[in-house]
Amino acid sequence: MMRRQLSCLGAALALAWSGLWGAGCAAPVEDASPRGEALGARPGVPHAGWGHALPRDEAAGVTRTVIAGDIVEYATELRVGPGEYDRIGIHRVVRERAPWRPIRARDGVMFVHGSASTFRSAAAPGLFAPDLFEDDFGLAPHLASQGIDVWGIDLRWTFVPVEETDFSDMQGWTLGSHVEDLRRATAIARSVRAASGSGRGRLFFSGHSLGADIALAYANAETQRPPGHRDVRGLIPIDIIYKLTSPQTQGLRDDAAARYAANRALYDAGTYEFGLGAQLAPLIGAGLSAPSDPSPLAPGWTNLQAATAVFTNTYLFYAPLPAYTPHYHFSAGVFDPSTGAPVGCQHVDAIDMLQVAQRFPPYQALIEAVEIDALISGAVDVPYDDHLHEVTVPVLHVGAAGGFGAAGAETLSLLGSTDTTAHIVQLQPPGAEVVDYGHVDLLWAADSEALVWQPIADWIATR
Repeated sequence: MMRRQLSCLGAALALAWSGLWGAGCAAPVEDASPRGEALGARPGVPHAGWGHALPRDEAAGVTRTVIAGDIVEYATELRVGPGEYDRIGIHRVVRERAPWRPIRARDGVMFVHGSASTFRSAAAPGLFAPDLFEDDFGLAPHLASQGIDVWGIDLRWTFVPVEETDFSDMQGWTLGSHVEDLRRATAIARSVRAASGSGRGRLFFSGHSLGADIALAYANAETQRPPGHRDVRGLIPIDIIYKLTSPQTQGLRDDAAARYAANRALYDAGTYEFGLGAQLAPLIGAGLSAPSDPSPLAPGWTNLQAATAVFTNTYLFYAPLPAYTPHYHFSAGVFDPSTGAPVGCQHVDAIDMLQVAQRFPPYQALIEAVEIDALISGAVDVPYDDHLHEVTVPVLHVGAAGGFGAAGAETLSLLGSTDTTAHIVQLQPPGAEVVDYGHVDLLWAADSEALVWQPIADWIATR
């Protein structure tokens, strides 16, 4: 449970505008909590198998953080290129038999966070914001409590600080480069699992939002590897539109084509980053520091209402470009019936949500948005859908009626899988999607444990 019923993933504010892939969010891998314990502080200990897998000349030390009871997080950083920010974070959330001795876990999951997020903020928010969340709140601790071994990465842009002005490295941070980074992390995960007694078997791949795109791109590319060299046991994409082809979704494809053209023009002109997090910082700050004052950006609304709208009326912030869906929002809102102004969220506390939002750094690679809209629209050819029909692993698609909705499940029909399931969280009647369960309610809502996390655990258990 959340400490003060938080849910709206402040990270989401960086998603608005040119394509949902808005601002990076940095959660330092080193643990600031006194619960954190560095690998180097335990000489002579087998270190949970990490010593067998890490390139010691490239990897930072492994930290161990107690989440709750026997559930812990191991974390490290790995350099993956020559640039200052060419590094990724690697995380493992798992139960232990004793300190530095994880349980033998048959099932393992590799999780990829979404835009404006990190592994911790998306899957283990009790570690990311311990003042706002219960220690064991989150998808990763929930799965770990049931004996599932949860791994994840922090993408490169999560390490770019707010003061950076040179974004040239981001020019090449494509979906393809993320797939290669994920391959490196997966090789380490499988090696560590083998060394710590869980075997070298394949993993379920999951991701939220952009992370689901990366997981699907990984599975698409992996079809060209020999079966004995593949990593994906099953797929769990969470609230994303990957590829659309049906006549019923032509309008969404047209919208994606418009976003693609606009963002491609920016990229070709030398803009390689999204800086929306920094741009929205004054709006969020005003909502917290002077919540009752009139908003200069939204006449008739207060500063708090204008800031809250980023989460409850996300589709408005894409203008003049169209949003991913006409009703797209991060969290289901509560609105003043006379003015239409947002006065809160159904599953969250608005002040808490804004406080979390302030903890996210501002930048993310623009090329991600370009490639994703190319995928959705089919405007240009990209390699990430060439072999979807060859993907035959089981797939569970999880969606939010107020997020990407049922449209995201259309990709299931393009796969070669015979075991596919669509789980769409819909709490309102058809036609009321604008106030229905939102994109990040799936991860942070007070009832997400029952509506989302346990169905995922149950699906894994049956496969």
